[in-house]
Amino acid sequence: MPMDGYGSISWWGFSPSLNLLDYLSECPHDDDSGKRDVNILVVNNHDPRNILHTLCHYCEEIKQDISLRNANINFYVVESSVEQVGRYMILLTAFLDESFGLQEKVETFLEIYGNSLLRNPTAEYVSQKSRDYIKAITDLQYCAERYPIFDLSLLKHKERDYLEATVKFWTNPDIRNFEIHKMWDFRNREYLGPRYDVKENAYDWDRIMKLQDRGAAIIQKGEYEAFRSKGIAFESRSGDYNVPNRTLSSPIVIPDAKADLVMKRGYFGDVVTGPFIAFGVECQNEDLFKKANNVYVNASLDVSAYNLQQLLQKLSMHKKVADAEDEDEDLSESGYFVHRYLKNVSIKFVYGKDLKYFLIKEKFHDFFHLVHMASDSAHFLDESLSPILQPKCNILVENPKYIVDLKKDQIGSILHALKDRGEKMGLELKPDKNSDFTEKPFQMNFLHFTR
Repeated sequence: MPMDGYGSISWWGFSPSLNLLDYLSECPHDDDSGKRDVNILVVNNHDPRNILHTLCHYCEEIKQDISLRNANINFYVVESSVEQVGRYMILLTAFLDESFGLQEKVETFLEIYGNSLLRNPTAEYVSQKSRDYIKAITDLQYCAERYPIFDLSLLKHKERDYLEATVKFWTNPDIRNFEIHKMWDFRNREYLGPRYDVKENAYDWDRIMKLQDRGAAIIQKGEYEAFRSKGIAFESRSGDYNVPNRTLSSPIVIPDAKADLVMKRGYFGDVVTGPFIAFGVECQNEDLFKKANNVYVNASLDVSAYNLQQLLQKLSMHKKVADAEDEDEDLSESGYFVHRYLKNVSIKFVYGKDLKYFLIKEKFHDFFHLVHMASDSAHFLDESLSPILQPKCNILVENPKYIVDLKKDQIGSILHALKDRGEKMGLELKPDKNSDFTEKPFQMNFLHFTR
């Protein structure tokens, strides 16, 4: 089946990570029962980057904001495939797992997140956690005890069955049933067509003429070519990357030799932009963007590692305080951050086609304080969304500027269409409703609407 460079499923987002709490209009007040819930709807973000960023800053912000400390932070994560739900679980688990040292944790996370092939220790970690997920998926009580921030209760039984089958596939040690290196080359050939014979020139064109102009100039030639040619974006350790990253597998229904429809697993994700955008193109440390002879000294890998280390250090500092306050509580059993303040965090997974579930359930009326949408979910931005939004809800919609197959004028047209959709809902665009999307479509990472 013909497929463009972005495939039929997205494994990573196409905008830098955000602290979503920065976009709350106000912290909700206690209700009649004494509860204070902050409900955040995350639609097709494709990875947990914004949740990780928010979680780490939450741990820092509660030191100054007592109202936030007493709030329950509920993320409702809507994804269009259960494979993406599984990816959320393994990436969040690796990020929060206390058995790793800081550097090892960052490298393991980036490896699972953005590499088609893994080192043996990382592959074994994925397999080990996947075996435990099987029990967590089939026993929600066990999930609540072992992985307290994950809530799978909004998934239907058939969706949990499919999620179980997915993580079971992750435990399969036979590399022959997921030969991702061959699949990657096939996708490359299909996407590039006659340009495949000069593929290095095609890679350079996309990196220099498209990604650099749109805010991703830090991505270096070597790391981008490694991603485009073999799917390895973050090669941070000397070692053999030789085990397929099964978390990047997804099924597709195709006809076999007899014209019967059969389901095959393969790699059907992005082979163009790569996983660099989430953590690797923006940073508060300007030293990482220094140049020598007009060339960046560092690479996207360095920026990604630095950003993740900073986030983890916020968690680590908070953990020391929380552990001191909870001296009598044994927090080491699960290898998971379950101390006092993260007990107030819940990540509730919803299958993408069930977004309408929120629209018809009375309990979700005037429910969400913040919504974040990926660019491929903009069709949800219409009046049918209004009933589930709080009166002061903010809505963030990703700018598709890092989709390199889109031209400048196409991105401008998309942004104008999004603005029109928001206005029909009675929303106001911040900070400037007169933004020039035609001439400057790359100046923002997302559109910010307020009610």
